[in-house]
Amino acid sequence: MKTRDPLTVIKSFVENRQNSDPAGESVHVDAEPMERLGILKLNLRDLGHSVDKRINERLKSIVGEGNVVAEPSVLRSYLEVVNDDNIGRRIRENEFAVVKPSSTSQVVELVRLAVKEKIAIIPRGAGTSREGAALPLGSAVVLDFSLMSRVLNIDEEDCLVVAEPGIPLEMLEVKLGEWGLRLGHGPDHATLGGAIATNSLGQRSSRHGDMRNFVADLEVVLGDGGVIHTGRSVWRNNTGYDLTQLFVGSEGTLGVITSATLRVGPKPEWTAKRMYAFEGSLEDAVGVAREVENAFQPVSNRADDHARNDGKVCTVRVSFEGKKEAAERQVRLCDDLIRKGGGEPVPDDFAEEFIRRRSVKAFEMGVRPKDERSVPEEPGIRFSDWKRSLEKWKGLCAERGITYAGCQLNVSYPGVVTFYSTYPTGRPELVEAYRELMEEFYSYVISIGGTFSATHGVGNRMNRFMAAQYPPRNLKLMAGLKDLFDPGHVLNPGKVLP
Repeated sequence: MKTRDPLTVIKSFVENRQNSDPAGESVHVDAEPMERLGILKLNLRDLGHSVDKRINERLKSIVGEGNVVAEPSVLRSYLEVVNDDNIGRRIRENEFAVVKPSSTSQVVELVRLAVKEKIAIIPRGAGTSREGAALPLGSAVVLDFSLMSRVLNIDEEDCLVVAEPGIPLEMLEVKLGEWGLRLGHGPDHATLGGAIATNSLGQRSSRHGDMRNFVADLEVVLGDGGVIHTGRSVWRNNTGYDLTQLFVGSEGTLGVITSATLRVGPKPEWTAKRMYAFEGSLEDAVGVAREVENAFQPVSNRADDHARNDGKVCTVRVSFEGKKEAAERQVRLCDDLIRKGGGEPVPDDFAEEFIRRRSVKAFEMGVRPKDERSVPEEPGIRFSDWKRSLEKWKGLCAERGITYAGCQLNVSYPGVVTFYSTYPTGRPELVEAYRELMEEFYSYVISIGGTFSATHGVGNRMNRFMAAQYPPRNLKLMAGLKDLFDPGHVLNPGKVLP
């Protein structure tokens, strides 16, 4: 079997995207051999019917006039996204509509209208996707689920909760806490539907895993307007093909999630977060962090290099939870283990403020950059490959004139590594240099057996790498699923598949 060079496949895809449509409106595939196989027939221009006055009136009749967003400044906010230098075509606020459905029946009507009028449907939660999964790429109707944010049922005895997709995870945790329960998944600012649609890894991954570990059943509106339930309201269901898991991580391309049944657990009595500083190398800090993982299996366990900490020290951040006495004992034992490994505990108030400032800065530099843009990349690699992958990243940054800004290893989920960089805004040549860096780095990751996305899905920003990671037959099977569940190709086109 002939081996394909990942970088060649990626460059062919990008050239095909640029050459076939200067406006960047098409959903493109690598012409050889994917186009020959007929993997995707969709072109966004086939869905190019504008959201005109007639369609706007129809939208108002479905969701109510007050639930159709009309203010241009508000519409522009739906185009804000992390990494938008690398997302693709920019569109204007007069090219799409935003509606706020309040029920599954309204979503059904909206999908059927989209099929009839050949207009794309874009499901949207909090809009925090790093890869542009909720970004309209052309004439489209964005479904803002902020009104579908209710908790429909909490079953304390069976540890199950049913909730709508628009509820923020932070609010869901508050509601569950009133019953002594907890989901145990972050980030808190994301919505439930968005976390499911992207199979979010979560900030407590060591103990609880990614989003698919929580989902027992989904109510989904398919591309023809039909409604299905994918599972059962039980903790374990080992029957038939697992449709629930098929929709988790599908980014709204196969169906629109309108409610979810989740497995939950008891709320811990106490939670402790600790940060430890190491003056030595990142490798030394990671070695100690792995000892911590093996000894305590904490809720989360991450190591950051010097560049992530203002160039001063490496840090390890660990979280514990459970009964207060037990968790406090774990903290004391962890402190002792860290000290023996050359680290020192950082005062809790200082650590909390440091992390808060770093998070605010990262958001501002990612979504609303002034002087510099911050870009995180999170591939999935074997843990044994992290050091050479880090050297590769540093080397590519230096070659391309991009500033290396740090590395974080998720020790709880071995092989999930975040590589950081920055570059000045207003420098088109550096935007292009970063795109070239991405192509080279992810071709390298794929060549060593890794994956180009471990945590945030594919969206529009990353779908150029699908043809390099998967052979044509795999992509054809995926496209067949898309045809089956969304025969009109109206559900979030241009995302996931190339």
